[in-house]
Amino acid sequence: MIRKERPADRSRLNELLPGIPVNRHALHVIVDTDARGTTKGAATLLLPDAGDTVHMGAVATDPPDWRLAQDLVAACINESLARGFTKGDMEIHDRRLLDLITKDFKGDVQDVGYNQLTGEVGHWLFVVDLADAQRQMQQRPPP
Repeated sequence: MIRKERPADRSRLNELLPGIPVNRHALHVIVDTDARGTTKGAATLLLPDAGDTVHMGAVATDPPDWRLAQDLVAACINESLARGFTKGDMEIHDRRLLDLITKDFKGDVQDVGYNQLTGEVGHWLFVVDLADAQRQMQQRPPP
């Protein structure tokens, strides 16, 4: 069951998302729990004070589960649209993850950082129109 975080989720969120301040007013956390209430995954949204772009933060599942991660992202997209945002972005620091995301989803990839040792791009910003991203999520094949 995907839902918004509750105070009782805090210790598990600290395990899934170490270093993420789950008490910031602008941070919105969505979690997935199984039938026993065990948190299996979480995703974060950083809501801006102004503008139309929401920032997708960390997404984590335990154990690793690409489909669950996609479901959490879909919930974040729905929440963002419900709050009136039209665009979303996500910082990506792993080329393999970028390749996986761009294989499944359309969006604009911007090079925003470089590896100082190699000079190669090593940090990207993936930007999407949220309504289009929602359509893409709804068109995914069933698991």
